[in-house]
Amino acid sequence: LSLNNSLVPENYILAKGDSGASKHCFALKEQQNLQHVRFIQGPEIKLPNDSTIQTTATGHIPIKNLSKNATKTYLLKDLKQTNLISLGQLCDDGCHILLTKKKLYVCKEKQLLLQGYRNHADGLWDITLPQKIPIKINAMIFQKNQIKNKSFTSLPLKNVINVINHRR
Repeated sequence: LSLNNSLVPENYILAKGDSGASKHCFALKEQQNLQHVRFIQGPEIKLPNDSTIQTTATGHIPIKNLSKNATKTYLLKDLKQTNLISLGQLCDDGCHILLTKKKLYVCKEKQLLLQGYRNHADGLWDITLPQKIPIKINAMIFQKNQIKNKSFTSLPLKNVINVINHRR
């Protein structure tokens, strides 16, 4: 997995929405973008190639309306290529995730918390997160962007939330 930072807007960091990741994992260099960072000698994280890397710290992704367990992130000094957001960790907190051919939506209690675009090069969903400021992705921002950019999504927010709510 590698980051194509040329596509990431200025003042944002890129994370990959991953259904195979058991926990959120971020590069140690992203510590200033997380909350409540605490340096530890933590558990080893197993990589897809069966090698392991040591956890250096823990922190929390600043996403509103999620529990501490849902935002807890492991920081890894040796993670060089990509930050991972565990979709399972979000589901464990009551989030509903809708994956389409091109988009990812993460909703909880009828609020859109995160969204991403499918990266067909690696099969994961690219999620941009603001640097150094809390994430405030909500329905108003979503709808404002949808008006500014008609190709922003093929589904209006209300339809996304309705689809997720009817799957309960």
